[in-house]
Amino acid sequence: MRAIIVEDEMKSQVHLSRLLAKHCPELAICGIATSLTDAFSLVIRFAPDLIFLDIELGKENGFTLLQRIRERNIECGAIFTTAHEKYGIRAIKFSALDYLLKPIKSDELIEAVQKAINVQLRAGKNQQIDHLLELLQLKAGQEQSIAIPLSRELRFVQLSNILQVSASNNYSILHLDDKENLTVSKGIYHFDKLLVPAGFIRIHQSHIVNPRYIRAIKKRDNSHELQLNNGDIVPVSRLKVEQVKTVLLKKRE
Repeated sequence: MRAIIVEDEMKSQVHLSRLLAKHCPELAICGIATSLTDAFSLVIRFAPDLIFLDIELGKENGFTLLQRIRERNIECGAIFTTAHEKYGIRAIKFSALDYLLKPIKSDELIEAVQKAINVQLRAGKNQQIDHLLELLQLKAGQEQSIAIPLSRELRFVQLSNILQVSASNNYSILHLDDKENLTVSKGIYHFDKLLVPAGFIRIHQSHIVNPRYIRAIKKRDNSHELQLNNGDIVPVSRLKVEQVKTVLLKKRE
């Protein structure tokens, strides 16, 4: 796979280049750019399969490069690099793309590159970037969707269609309102980081629920459980009982 690095800090350039040379020999680094103009020139010249893209390039924004690439209908994957877990990170996660926090660690880099290779095999990289750009333009209150990487496809699911997420060993199962279940090769901690900021509740170590589908909370012996609109019964951790009750009260207002 051909790759380019878009990074304006020399120290970060050197660090990433050394890690890639040592741990990711399957990548051929075609060039390094320090600005969006130079980066776009490298994209046109080498047609890379993957870009290591710094989100903040001085006063420029790395997402702008992706917009220019998509306008030219160029197929290219992206792994974002950033020193701060802030702007755009949630949208990147929702799109099933990957990002690396600086200083970049070798194990996280290897994992991100492997994910990118898998996406290359599924030919889903353009869908991911399109989805990311759409999410970045969404205004508050607009419907959001999440990219779910399945074994043979990249599925886009609206958050409002997810009833709950349950853990199954190292996998997670998304339960949808049309009764379809999607098994994803990611632990529930991944969806905790993704969905809780979007209003979902982690009610148990093995369950995350969408509050809009909670019908009632019931006490059974010394424990509590939720009844969802579809009839599913989900256990509630003792520490989460008051939070769930508060959510139910707000729904009645």
